Amino acid sequence: MAIKDYNSDDENNPKRREILAFFVFSLMLFFLISFVSYDPYDLGFYTTQPNTPRMNYGGIIGAYYIFSLVFLYGFSVVLFPIYLLSLSIRLFQGLGFWNFMKWFFYFQFYHVSISIILGISNIKPLSGYTSQFQITSAGGIIGTILGQEIVFVYLGKLGGIVLFLFLSLISLQGIISFSYMLLVKRIYNVILFCIVLIKVLSQKICHFAQILYKKYFKEEKENDFEKYYEKLEDKTVQSDTEQFEDSEPTDIEEKEEKRIIPVVKNTPEKDFPKKDIIRKKTEKWEFPSLDVLKDPLTSSLDLEENVQANAGKLVQTLKEFDIESSVVGIETGPVITRYEIQIASGIKVQKVTVLDNDIGMAMRAKSVRIIAPIPGKSAIGVEIPNQIRKMVFFKELLVSNEFRKSNAVIPLVLGKDISGRSVIADLTKMPHLLIAGSTGAGKSVCINTIIISILYTLSPSEIKIMLVDPKKVELAIYKNLPHLFVPLITQANKVALGLKCLIDEMERRYQLLKEVGVRNIDSYNKKDKKPYRDSLPKDDESIDLMEIVPDKMPYILVIIDELADLMMVAKSEIETSIVRLAQLSRAVGIHLILATQRPSVDVVTGLIKANVSARIAFRVSSRIDSRTVLDTGGADKLLGQGDMLFLNPGDTDLKRVQGAYLEDEEIHGVVEHWTKQAEPVFDDRAMNVIHAPEVEGEAEDPLFNEAVEAIQTSKQASTSFLQKKFRIGYNRASRLIDELEARGVIGPATQGGKTREIYLDKEEHI
Repeated sequence: MAIKDYNSDDENNPKRREILAFFVFSLMLFFLISFVSYDPYDLGFYTTQPNTPRMNYGGIIGAYYIFSLVFLYGFSVVLFPIYLLSLSIRLFQGLGFWNFMKWFFYFQFYHVSISIILGISNIKPLSGYTSQFQITSAGGIIGTILGQEIVFVYLGKLGGIVLFLFLSLISLQGIISFSYMLLVKRIYNVILFCIVLIKVLSQKICHFAQILYKKYFKEEKENDFEKYYEKLEDKTVQSDTEQFEDSEPTDIEEKEEKRIIPVVKNTPEKDFPKKDIIRKKTEKWEFPSLDVLKDPLTSSLDLEENVQANAGKLVQTLKEFDIESSVVGIETGPVITRYEIQIASGIKVQKVTVLDNDIGMAMRAKSVRIIAPIPGKSAIGVEIPNQIRKMVFFKELLVSNEFRKSNAVIPLVLGKDISGRSVIADLTKMPHLLIAGSTGAGKSVCINTIIISILYTLSPSEIKIMLVDPKKVELAIYKNLPHLFVPLITQANKVALGLKCLIDEMERRYQLLKEVGVRNIDSYNKKDKKPYRDSLPKDDESIDLMEIVPDKMPYILVIIDELADLMMVAKSEIETSIVRLAQLSRAVGIHLILATQRPSVDVVTGLIKANVSARIAFRVSSRIDSRTVLDTGGADKLLGQGDMLFLNPGDTDLKRVQGAYLEDEEIHGVVEHWTKQAEPVFDDRAMNVIHAPEVEGEAEDPLFNEAVEAIQTSKQASTSFLQKKFRIGYNRASRLIDELEARGVIGPATQGGKTREIYLDKEEHI
């Protein structure tokens, strides 16, 4: 108990510790000056005439001080100042009495171990200094007696060195208080850093050499090649024009099927590739020039060094969770870098998937997405955001090789994947698309890029577009396009009528395909319709056979910007029409693009999901919304600003894409180019239904007649009955009840909650 009190009193006395620490530090300085100036002849042991005056800076005390230490421990005393400095620092930090005694034990044990090693190792370079210091062995008297007389006899030279080297390392750890594992890790990190640094420097040197080579040796060759290519292109255009004049109509139709993008460098005479020049002779449409779009920004930033450093940090982070791994592949995109890692055998994949938040904290990343495993590979994908985002411009996608080589009939230019490749999809193969994402995630920009990509590749005679914009501002810029099928629809009650018009158009087209004897729109557009027109009766000369059986049947694209607003107003009619079109309209060239910022199950219903298999998900607020859109999580981990997950029915896995960016000026430029050429020509049949003038006695709500029949059949006239019967909201059901009362179908509301009186029976209504 007394010892405990003494120890506690010692630890609570900082003055005592500081005095002892200063004493140890002074002892270290005294050792240094005495050891540096030590001379055995300052002492009377080796000569009858010692040095006068003493050569040692510590005087006679310093000479005897060094002599006693060297005599006992030998040359191991050269490390003595390090331990004295460590002891003084530990005392300043609050080293207690018993800890001091433990430290002193480690200190003595270490010196004895080193002295024994020096005594039995017989190191030749030290043999010359032993005579200078007047000692018998490099290990001092301890090394001579314990090392040579005992340890060497019983353990041998090698066995003794190994044993006492191990003991000295243990005692050294007790003296300095450090971890050998931490030391090994730091050495490993330093070596890894040096390897990465050498690799990055070599890559930069090679890159710089390539730039110099291209600048000074290839510039002249490239200029010659461009001149040759321009001459060759002129000849090709001329030969194609001659071939057009001599060819049959069927050959022309086959050529028009392929799409070639405008060339990068535009001139007044060559705004488009040669096939667009041919189309100018057959059509009166001129496609927009690429000069309208902004050039992509060139960046000199090199992310290679940062990517390699992140790879090492990722492996180290997994190792801290007892997961041995190695990076086997890296794919760097404009915003995301995917690291492909392989884990050691015996480790479960689920052990990695739960570490997304821990990896994100270690990598200082905004969000981390883990793909476990990558489809088709025996590796796990870890997607980490780049420190610097690279903006994807729409123009660079149009001039990319992926777009040039694409055979898409209705090409959708989406963006770039994590490998930096352009992502071009074909809407006719989807054949419908669902787009979902929260506010500011990039949904509206994606819709604009889809429309602009169509305006760059298809003329108004090849595609007609129906735009539905309940917000009234998102798609208003396209209201004068000659591509429009009907005027821009902004009223929710007109959407159901518009979709029903499309159903009628779909059935009319199916009947026409049946009579012509083809199965789809592509076969219809390629087939010669003249024999079928000749077979039709010509009793009435006012009938235009070209209108009944047109040469070309244009595609129809329906874009609904906010599906949630429509489902709140007329869910039953909207859902039924969308599902019917999604099921049957592909063969006749009618395609749907549905967009919503609230992807809940009451908006994206099971029937819609079952028939719309292609989906794009931007960042959503929860994992539940991600599962609603994609049937899996991941969209809640996206970064926003165009970062999307694309599910294409032709692919086996989700594709992460950075969406293209379009400014309002670019959209205005493309739209203005088309509006200057022609005004929109709307479909007469659809216009008669959607924008027909209302007559007296006609029901404003499309459900009015069905509501009359339901009330007469069930003999119930209430708001709750109409809600359950037609699955509509309270407001709409209430308006229907008011309209039925105003037209004399039902009586006014009665007191006491009794059912309204029904004035008109079913037969009388009919």
